[in-house]
Amino acid sequence: MSSLSLALLGTPVIQHAGRLVVFPTRKALALLAYLAVEGGAHSREKIAALLWPESAAGQARTTLRSTLALLRTALGESTAHLVATRDSLAFDQTSAYTLDVHDLRAAARATREIAQPDQIDARIRTLHVAASAWRGDFLDGFSLGDAPEFDDWATLQRESLHRAAALVCDTLSQLRIDRGELAQALEIADPWVTRDRLSETAHRRVIQAHAAAGDRSAALQAYESCRTVLANELGIEPEPATAALAERVRTRAESLMPAAGSVRGPTTLAPMQAMLRSTAFIGRASQHQVLVAAYRATAQGTIRAVAVLGEPGIGKTRRLMSAQR
Repeated sequence: MSSLSLALLGTPVIQHAGRLVVFPTRKALALLAYLAVEGGAHSREKIAALLWPESAAGQARTTLRSTLALLRTALGESTAHLVATRDSLAFDQTSAYTLDVHDLRAAARATREIAQPDQIDARIRTLHVAASAWRGDFLDGFSLGDAPEFDDWATLQRESLHRAAALVCDTLSQLRIDRGELAQALEIADPWVTRDRLSETAHRRVIQAHAAAGDRSAALQAYESCRTVLANELGIEPEPATAALAERVRTRAESLMPAAGSVRGPTTLAPMQAMLRSTAFIGRASQHQVLVAAYRATAQGTIRAVAVLGEPGIGKTRRLMSAQR
């Protein structure tokens, strides 16, 4: 059986056996998307009413049979990926396929779990795959004007998946910053802001990444961009947390400027990066991330206990304090 790729986060792109699938009708694509995303078996009456609500029951079922045949023809295999009985339809989840929606939701669920030190790299890879698959909103630009219940379903999926994508981007970009991987953090945060312009969490992550890299100008420019978007589209000012972050960038940068008349050396502003970014702890990134995750879980109401053991003077207190930044 040939592999089926369903990319539904953004403008829908379906590929079968490496070739782009062209659907003869919008209802054929809608049928495939619904069955794949919902999972399980659905009665033919339910699907017919969902996609052809204005038709009589008999006519709707006849049209469904025709659409199912067109869908199978478009996929190039008469029975692959779809399970059809006299009374029900289902997507064959045992077949060879990929679905970006499932990847995103699985990654979002993973953000609620604390990874062990040897799991951090795998966690980052999982989140990166999901974040990269987020090309836009679910079924972006696709709707069925004569099937309002389908459009309502798509809207609910769109909102849920948008929240999941934001959670993945939030977690992944913070993981990158915690490890000192600032360029990679911006590779996630910048597209996140583009797709979620009103999210101050996304804007703050961009500001934070630029600041941690020591680029005060880019950090403050990101803040001004946030202010402009919120003012133009919502008529509001940034949240106190966003304004406070920008103020810290200004204050810490100014505190590192040389006094009037002093000699400005090439490393005068170098300490700003160390002050504004999470401590990297070379060789201890995974252990540091466990502390960061435990601290955040506790801050959200989940009690965690972590024991940090070692000889006096090796930096245990410094490590614990860094996890709270």
